[in-house]
Parts: sequence; C-alpha cells; structure tokens
Amino acid sequence: MATPTTRALELPGPGDPGGPAGAALSVQVTSAGGARPVVLLSGGPGARAALVERLARAGFATVAFDPRSPAELATVLGALERGVLGVAGVDAAGYGLVECGTDGSTTVSRVRQGARVAGPVVRAGRPDDALETVCQWLLRTLP
Repeated sequence: MATPTTRALELPGPGDPGGPAGAALSVQVTSAGGARPVVLLSGGPGARAALVERLARAGFATVAFDPRSPAELATVLGALERGVLGVAGVDAAGYGLVECGTDGSTTVSRVRQGARVAGPVVRAGRPDDALETVCQWLLRTLP
C-alpha cells in the first residue's frame, strides 16, 4: 500500500455577497494517491488527527479543516465538488462528511449530488470505539 502524504492548501474565504473574500481557509489533504473514496473532516485539529490516520489506513483520502462558520463549510464543500482540492474519487458516488463536535460527538453523513444522507451520530465515549464506528460506516457506505 502507498504511504499517505499530507499537503496544506489555502482557499479564499467567503466574503459578503459582492464584496471581497474573507480570511483564507486552511485545508489539509491527505491521500496515498489515485482514485480513493473521499471524506471531508470538519472540526478542530485535536478531534481530527486520529480520524485522518485511521481513514488513511482504510484507503480513504481526507480533506480536513476547522470551519469558523457554515459559509466556510459550504466553501470547502464547493471546492471539493469542483475538483479544486486535487483529490480523485469525488464523482457521482459522492463523498463522506464527518463533523467533529465540540462536545466530543461525531456526526457522519454521505453527500451525493448535493444531498446529505444521514449516518450515525457517535457520542463521546471510548475514542477507539468511535473511530471504528465512523470508519466502518464509511467503508460500508462509500464505494
């Protein structure tokens, strides 16, 4: 299996309609290359680090960032769907979206053609159990 690498990108942040762009968004893309199922990880870096590693070992490409607003989440989702982030595998099959909450919960969904299909909400508990629940749902759901 190829070794995953991580690269940092910056996207122009959303601004007011008709106004200048807001503060830049920092995004980290981790992939071992080639077409892989893609998972967008939203939330603080501490919550995401173990998920990025576990998903990479399972064969996923990840796009991770910490949104400051719903508009920033929409900006990154749009960039992912338009291919701006350089990850192969986002197509008609869609991609996964994992949102790490500040309360330790993790919400998982699948996005296909702009529509979200709800997955599990994993409550804080044993971190290894939560990682495995998220990973197994994504493995069953994404191609």
